[in-house]
Amino acid sequence: MAVVERSVSLLRHVSFVRLLAIASFAFALTLISNTLNPSLYTYKLRLFVPDDPNAALGLLRFASLIVAAVTQPIVGVLSDRTRTPLGKRLPYFIAGSGMGIVCLYGIALAPELTLFVVMVLIAQVAFNIIQGPWQALIPDQVPETQRGQAAGVRAMFDILAVVAGGQIAPYFLARADTLGMMAGVYAVSAPALGLLLALLLTAFLARENTEPAPAQGTPQSPLAVLHRAFDVDLRSYPAFRWWLLNRFLFWVGVVSLANFLINYAIDVLGMTPEGAQNYYREINIYLGISLLAAALPAGWLSDRLGRKPFIMAAGFLAALGTLPFIFSVDRSILLAGGALVGFATGGFLSTNWALATEIIPREEAARYLGIANIATAMGIGIGALVGVSIDLVNNWTNSLVTGYQVAYVLTALVYALSALVIWRMPLHKNAV
Repeated sequence: MAVVERSVSLLRHVSFVRLLAIASFAFALTLISNTLNPSLYTYKLRLFVPDDPNAALGLLRFASLIVAAVTQPIVGVLSDRTRTPLGKRLPYFIAGSGMGIVCLYGIALAPELTLFVVMVLIAQVAFNIIQGPWQALIPDQVPETQRGQAAGVRAMFDILAVVAGGQIAPYFLARADTLGMMAGVYAVSAPALGLLLALLLTAFLARENTEPAPAQGTPQSPLAVLHRAFDVDLRSYPAFRWWLLNRFLFWVGVVSLANFLINYAIDVLGMTPEGAQNYYREINIYLGISLLAAALPAGWLSDRLGRKPFIMAAGFLAALGTLPFIFSVDRSILLAGGALVGFATGGFLSTNWALATEIIPREEAARYLGIANIATAMGIGIGALVGVSIDLVNNWTNSLVTGYQVAYVLTALVYALSALVIWRMPLHKNAV
């Protein structure tokens, strides 16, 4: 432990340009995610599985999550133990980027369902080969006094990529009638270029120190390291249990609402697939603006007024913003609802993670924050499976609408429940 503390204290001040390079994979990976889902996945699955597109999308997302959950911690452990002339992180960035770019074009060009699914799952392996080691770059290179700034740069890249992904892919896919198969190729070219650019920025501007790590006693096996990574004491930190439940519930709501919006526009609003892609672009603009409008002031105010009120408000506002998708087909009202959900999500993102750092043990902050990602992953997985229920209810009721209404009623309830959960959470001041 002394060796680790000494190495952290010796980290030098990092320039803003280097911070941008360190965080650049945030933009690339988020751009990939928001290009593939829901736009490209929905487009392809409506071709391959026209009768049950929501169930197919939900199951695909769930399978992708399982692959990601298995790949990322294993690669993270291997990366920590890797020693090469290129360092311990860069080899994984190179391998993952190469695989990922090939898979992006494989997804776009896949002519049938089986190959499409295989490409999606291999792509998940590739992107998590990057993400596991990349998440260690900030603690590897950035001193504690700059980690808040680094997190802010990462959040900025995430939001920009959400907006960009929601504009680029639907733009080309809405023109699939004239572009044909090239619509998907053009859609994935932007994230492929972003991935290559992030790799170059990291390799040339954020190279790690390649000196061998000092000995730290008897080396542990990868299985022992993985066991330690997931061994947390929830009884001693009850607030963390409530925080995990809040984050899980909120992300169930986020995914169950957003994942199926293009299919919703086609089935409920009666749009063509091309029109639905354009409508998703429009909603995404409102979403991005409202995310940015909430994220910065909510974080600043929560430093002064506390985190819990803002997280509770986010849950209730998101529930309110979901209601138009249940009761209205007026596009302007739906855009307003989407903007309100975006505003709530921006406030949630800027305060929920900060709260986590206040309720976990200071000496084990990195490990507990790693466990926190499981709540996000589980929420995404359960939210994705909502698509199965949409198609089941629609088929049972012989309707194209009822399944969405039931799903979005449950979404609103889940958002509200996330707010009630955080209200019950006790706070302890003996943490970060």
